[in-house]
Amino acid sequence: MATGVVDGRPIAVTGDEDTAVQVWDLATGEPVGEPLEGHAGEVTSAAIRMVDGRPVAITGDDEDIVWVWDLTTGEPIGEPWEDHPGTVASVAAAVVDGRLVVITGGGDGLVRMWNPTTGQAIGEPLVGHTDEVSVVTTAELNGRPVAVTSSSDRTMRVWDLTTGTSIGSELLFPTPVTSVAVTADGRIVVGFGQEVAVLAPR
Repeated sequence: MATGVVDGRPIAVTGDEDTAVQVWDLATGEPVGEPLEGHAGEVTSAAIRMVDGRPVAITGDDEDIVWVWDLTTGEPIGEPWEDHPGTVASVAAAVVDGRLVVITGGGDGLVRMWNPTTGQAIGEPLVGHTDEVSVVTTAELNGRPVAVTSSSDRTMRVWDLTTGTSIGSELLFPTPVTSVAVTADGRIVVGFGQEVAVLAPR
């Protein structure tokens, strides 16, 4: 699930095992329009960002496909990305060097960056996890764009998106991390098992 604002109203975008993507009006709890259809498999991840001045949703599925949707019209933007190797387990977006990039976590344990306009990969995959990358979130830490990723291998990593390198050492948790958020002051909030940890910014 992802949340954002379209035409001044707060919305959520959800995906399901029925392959459909639904937009919801958070003020009323009602669906906005018909489901967005195009995925061939279970929708496993979603993110919302502005691309070329318009709000878009980026969704991935377990059939290795990524779609970009115009949330104003409900129509897809271009063709689906079909070059993602393996399940798109998680997706996020960030501004790197003045341009928007999409970051995906794969079932193969790799983190990749993509050009959302062309659907082409940017640079080499970010290597470090050894199992499915189930959570990706982005933020700015100390003025630099970063991605925070967690995996079924029970580790969490922070990546400098400008250089494509890992920041610091991986953190190992007793159980897989299921959720990650970054606060306005750069603290990383991590959920794992029935526990929550707050990590100070670096």
